[in-house]
Amino acid sequence: GTGDYHLVAYTSDYGVSGYTHLVNMYHAGSSTPAWTWQSHSADVKTVKVAIDREPTVVAIGVYTDDGVSKDIHLFFLDPDTGSQISTYTQATQYGLRGWDLSADGSTLYFHDGGYGINIFDINSLSVIYTANSGGSFDGHCISGDGSMFAFGKFYNVEIHKEDPPGS
Repeated sequence: GTGDYHLVAYTSDYGVSGYTHLVNMYHAGSSTPAWTWQSHSADVKTVKVAIDREPTVVAIGVYTDDGVSKDIHLFFLDPDTGSQISTYTQATQYGLRGWDLSADGSTLYFHDGGYGINIFDINSLSVIYTANSGGSFDGHCISGDGSMFAFGKFYNVEIHKEDPPGS
């Protein structure tokens, strides 16, 4: 299980070209990273990470803003090697806030920082559901099988169920 795998996302000290955003994968009992992923953009504003229970996939979300375009980039990596499996990019206006990966690694929940909830099928590399959250809230989660998601608002929680998953 994921008890042997530990992801750490961090930002290095400011350098000549700005900050460097890194993700390290550690295995239990070692203080040396098994692998390191580095963003290849100097325009990164946000980095999010998740790993499923098996694990079969590491999901990394990156929000970039170069002053002209704003994008959410999704990277899917092999948890053992750090090799890139696939990628996806989506334009956005507001950033990347909510972030959660289903326990089975099939479905990613991400919130575009404005009002947009996105349910993303990792196998097909496509957004399979979108909804308007009514605001940019920080409490977000998806169920283990990806069939339900929830997000918190100021005085309530909204829970959405998809039945059957993927339909």
